[in-house]
Amino acid sequence: MRLFIIRHAIAVDRSPDIPDDARPLTPAGKRRFREAARGLARLFPRPDRLLTSPCCRARQTASIAGKAWGIAPADEVALAGGSVAELEAALRRLPPESSVSRSWATSRRCRNSWPN
Repeated sequence: MRLFIIRHAIAVDRSPDIPDDARPLTPAGKRRFREAARGLARLFPRPDRLLTSPCCRARQTASIAGKAWGIAPADEVALAGGSVAELEAALRRLPPESSVSRSWATSRRCRNSWPN
């Protein structure tokens, strides 16, 4: 399996007014990642699967990447704070020959175990 990891694009700053898992991308984050995604799509073949955390900023990032590659993203809860074991289990459900791209967002609210 080939795994291509994409960290979410620039999101709005943390604020007590917005739950962490609801923070969207900034307009600049969207614009800059659209450019980056077009470049990634030229450099790397379309993945068989595009997995994303259900957190807002990760979904938005995955949507932009998906448009560039011509593939729809699918939510994977393990990317939103699951343990490493949960993520490994999710990846094992995919065919071994799969090429997988994933977008994730760290979120305390999502029980994240990934570094921020």
